[in-house]
Amino acid sequence: MEIRYLKESEKQKTRILWEEAFFEDSDSFQDYYFSYKVKENQILAGEESGKIVSMIHRNPYLLTVGKDREGNPRLWRSDYLVGVATALNRRGRGCMRKLLVQCLEDMYREDMPFCFLMPADERIYLPFDFTYIFRQPFWKLRDSGQLKKEKVTKESYKDVAGWMNAWLETQYEVFAKRDERYLDGLVKELESEAGNLYLLKTQTNTRDEMVGLYAEWGLEKREQRLLYTAETYRVLEKAEPAIMGRIVALSRFVEAIRLKDSIETEEAVFYLHVQDKLLKKNEGPWLWHINHTSSWLEPTHRREKVDTLCEIDLPIQELTAWLMGYAVPSSLCSQAEKQIRCLQGVFLDEIV
Repeated sequence: MEIRYLKESEKQKTRILWEEAFFEDSDSFQDYYFSYKVKENQILAGEESGKIVSMIHRNPYLLTVGKDREGNPRLWRSDYLVGVATALNRRGRGCMRKLLVQCLEDMYREDMPFCFLMPADERIYLPFDFTYIFRQPFWKLRDSGQLKKEKVTKESYKDVAGWMNAWLETQYEVFAKRDERYLDGLVKELESEAGNLYLLKTQTNTRDEMVGLYAEWGLEKREQRLLYTAETYRVLEKAEPAIMGRIVALSRFVEAIRLKDSIETEEAVFYLHVQDKLLKKNEGPWLWHINHTSSWLEPTHRREKVDTLCEIDLPIQELTAWLMGYAVPSSLCSQAEKQIRCLQGVFLDEIV
């Protein structure tokens, strides 16, 4: 099998495999995806006799990941892996393993901090050290009768994107940055399934005030696509594991990690040993220097005689879940848990 990135003129050829693997997607949704999303992505494909038998779509997103040293939003380019599929008559032959390994190696060379995906089956990705990093919340309007819905127009995309970013910043540190391009894609995605994006407004002092956003879609069954508003107007019904992620370039990723505000010392040093069977350059040992604005890794070839707080020994999968604020490893030393501030709040509700 030959593995390569497809040229722009070749991307439409993957629709045949998409239709086979994701047969539940409507024709209109696929029309949207292949006319809009593939314009900006990379598609890594496996070919046999000129036929595409396996593929991974790397859809780029600009993510806000906490704040940098100057207190400004830290922006990272991160790939959302979608369309991960192998032809039915080629499954079980290691095609997808070859593509995923190639994809991870390429992203590492690009210095990408991490990538993410929505698994159809988590068991596919566990061998590649992906782990859950986001639980999808499902909210319901408390009393929709008190709010007025107004369809979002193209002229309002900039203002709506600004509102979304401000709303997300109050609750999360990791999310896709909204802008006019993002809004245009979201609206087109909703429209592909007869959906719409609405402003939620309430009347205050004789004028309408925007208090949220609501979207629904679905050709056969109507579903709520999103609900962004204050606790006053919503209630959480449930939250389910939805998005898996993986640290790719560890040295880049730790730039977003710092000491907790309650820690008085200016810098702490931990001895970090990482196991990463796929991206060997992530493997330790490292001296992990952490201050109140960021952190960095210093390679070491032996156990240095330095004043380290404790030793952290983790596989990349557990390190990802911990640093993304999803789960604390049972083997983590108490000093690390008490002093290191992980990312707080991941929100990745994109579909493709």
